[in-house]
Amino acid sequence: MAFWKAGFAGDEEEKSLEVSIMKEVIPSKQVKTVFAEGAFVEGKLAFETDVQIDGHVRGSITAHNLLVVGKNGKLEAELDVGDLIVEGLVLGRVKAKGHVHIASTGKLLGDISCGSFSVERGGFFRGECVMELPEELKNISA
Repeated sequence: MAFWKAGFAGDEEEKSLEVSIMKEVIPSKQVKTVFAEGAFVEGKLAFETDVQIDGHVRGSITAHNLLVVGKNGKLEAELDVGDLIVEGLVLGRVKAKGHVHIASTGKLLGDISCGSFSVERGGFFRGECVMELPEELKNISA
């Protein structure tokens, strides 16, 4: 039995829009460190450079810049990052100074604290998301 997805008018435009949004919120960076698929690490990890994880990590991760969870990546971790792109699976709390983006293949189960947040169609998020209040709203009372 075979399955296929029919294309719909506008799919290419939608994908183009998602790419342009990503370029705006997370500047293009070169990932210098990669944990390959099949790797398993348990403990506390800290990165000064951009990192991509395609393996399995359990514990906590601090990444001052960009952390990319690849399509085959699985993180059971507390994250403290600059920016985060989720293409795989993240189970745990996320604290991001910048942007959190969940791609169409990504799944994030856990609470998020971030500067900004986006989810592509097909991406999944379950938890609470609290975005930092922009400067222009800090003096306004509700």
